[in-house]
Amino acid sequence: MRETVTIGATDRSRIRAPHLWLLVLTVAGLLAAGLVASSATAASGWSRPVDVSGGINFGEESPLLSVDSAGNVTAVWQAYRGGKLTYETAVRQAGGSWSTPSRFIGGLEGAYGLRVAVDPLGNETAIWERHVGRSWVVESTTRSVGGSWSAPVTLSAAGAGSPLLAAGPEGNVTAVWLLEREEGWRSVVQSATRSVGGSWSAPVALSSPSKGARSPQIALDPQGGATVVWYEEHNGAVESATRSSDGIWSAPVTLSASGVRADSPQVAVDSQGNATAIWAGRLPDAPRIQTQSRRIQIATRPAGGTWSAPVNISEAGHRLVQDPQIAVSPQGEATAIWQRSDGKNLIVQGAIRPAGGGWSRPVDLTTGHGRGGQHLRLGVDPSGNATAIWEGYDTGPGPNFVIQAAKHPAGGAWSRPTDISRWSGGLGEPQLSVDPQGTSTAIWAIYAKGGTVIQSATSVRR
Repeated sequence: MRETVTIGATDRSRIRAPHLWLLVLTVAGLLAAGLVASSATAASGWSRPVDVSGGINFGEESPLLSVDSAGNVTAVWQAYRGGKLTYETAVRQAGGSWSTPSRFIGGLEGAYGLRVAVDPLGNETAIWERHVGRSWVVESTTRSVGGSWSAPVTLSAAGAGSPLLAAGPEGNVTAVWLLEREEGWRSVVQSATRSVGGSWSAPVALSSPSKGARSPQIALDPQGGATVVWYEEHNGAVESATRSSDGIWSAPVTLSASGVRADSPQVAVDSQGNATAIWAGRLPDAPRIQTQSRRIQIATRPAGGTWSAPVNISEAGHRLVQDPQIAVSPQGEATAIWQRSDGKNLIVQGAIRPAGGGWSRPVDLTTGHGRGGQHLRLGVDPSGNATAIWEGYDTGPGPNFVIQAAKHPAGGAWSRPTDISRWSGGLGEPQLSVDPQGTSTAIWAIYAKGGTVIQSATSVRR
């Protein structure tokens, strides 16, 4: 199965300002041109980090990545130019170097929450939200291989945001977003689809209008189906809707158990259409302040079937368990990672479920090498090899902020984490893409006196 990868958007209701310590840095060693010298040596299994951009005034969103079936990678980031917030881009052809940055689709002034999906043929679709009048709308544009971007079209009614996008193996594209309702400001998950060379369908509501939906996530299967998950804001229930291959959406169903307040749902689907959803939930009857009651939970749905009851895959007693990520290989092996707190540090944990089997006991990925572990990202290649990256800090002398990575070969065990970037200033949220050939690309921002620089590193076989 050939993989397609989308690049990130952010739920506007959950936007966080950059850490203050990232904004007041006095770091020496900048080059006169504003570029930052990369790490002197490459980490084991990774290339030496390279600068993708020059020094820029960075926007709120983290850098974004997409990759096509040939392994060509596109990076997109926000930058302030002339007092305006725009998007910029650079491209790295498979096996090559990063291109000189340029404006992305004319800069997209006034746009926010960009996502881009690339189908296996290389056709691109972009989606974003734009401030129009006193409200927001979701817009989209497309570009065929070798062509130009089409004129943007509006997909939603006024009051929409948090768009997401996924491209299927045949080139069909599915978008989801949140539409705010004036009565009580509750939001509804909506979706629209576009066939190859066709036009966007009218929006379809997936969630109940009597509830407030948040944080939708989407995964497509090779058979043309789609699975969307979200959480209900007031009761904290994780819900899902499924689109069959004939284009019909199911009624929403609840995945989490009664009484569990859940958040941060994610979903992945394997090549057979089997779905796995993950979330962080506080167990029933637990006090709101009792963080030890939080667990990472999983539910599964076989292709054409119904969702299982949720199971716990994290251990009891850990503090502040959150930020789960899930990836499933074409063969059905599932990998989950999340962060937990030991009262002092955020520790990355992981668990594995072989195809047809049960979940392993969780293991600490950051034990014995570095501390911290936030902004987790996870990817898997067609052979089932998983790569995890995160932002942390090293235990050596000085403020050594790092982007770390660990790998889990199919059927094997997690590697020790390795520092793929170390910087004495501050680092932004990393992003990860894995191409069909098994090459991983990581991208992040480094913050320093005089501006922000986008950097990248690529996995290498040695």
